[in-house]
Amino acid sequence: IQNLRNSGIPIYDTSGIRTFLWCPRGFLYRHEMGLESATPRANPAMNFGTGGHLALESWYSKDTYKDDSIAIRKFVDYFKEFEEVAKLGKTGKELKTTHSVIFGCSLLQTYFDKYRNDSREVISLENAYAEEITDNTYLVGKIDKLVQTSNGIRFCDYKFTKYMNFLTHPNPQMCGYKFLIEKFTGERVTGEVDILGVSK
Repeated sequence: IQNLRNSGIPIYDTSGIRTFLWCPRGFLYRHEMGLESATPRANPAMNFGTGGHLALESWYSKDTYKDDSIAIRKFVDYFKEFEEVAKLGKTGKELKTTHSVIFGCSLLQTYFDKYRNDSREVISLENAYAEEITDNTYLVGKIDKLVQTSNGIRFCDYKFTKYMNFLTHPNPQMCGYKFLIEKFTGERVTGEVDILGVSK
C-alpha cells in the first residue's frame, strides 16, 4: 500500500470512502491534501481501540500465543498516556471514566477468557490488502485477522465501541474486506465482527 501511495496511485479505504460520503470537502482536505489539525488533541477513544488492537495482535501471534499478561502489557504500555482524566460531576463526586487502563484490562481479560478455547487456525494478523478496482485505482484494507474454519476462511474485525450503528447492511467495511479476501484467495469467504463493548 505504501508503494502505491509513493507512486501517486489513488488508493481508497473504508475510512476515506466514509469521509467522502459524509463530507466531500473534508475528504479533500484530509485524504487528498493531507491536512491535519494545527492543534491536534489525543483522542482517548481512538487510542483505546488502537491499544486493544495491539493487545489482540500479540495474543494471537505465534510468538506470544494466548499469553494474557504480555497482551495486556501491550495495551497498558501504549494506552496509559492517553487515559481519560476523571471529571467531577455536579455533586462534586468523581465521575467514572469510560476509556481507562483498568477498564481496558478488564475488557481484554473477558475477551481472552471467552476465546481461550477457540481452536480455529489463525492464518494472518493485521495484514494489508490491495486490489485494483479500475485502471490505476485501488481499494485497500488492513484486516485484523484471518482464520481457517471448518467452512473455509473467515476474516475478523475487532470493534472497541459503544455504538452498534455500523452494523448496517450492506456495511462498506465488511463488504470491502469480503471483496479483497475473495480476490486474494479465490474462494468465497465469510466475516465476523468481534465487538468489545465499551460502556460505562
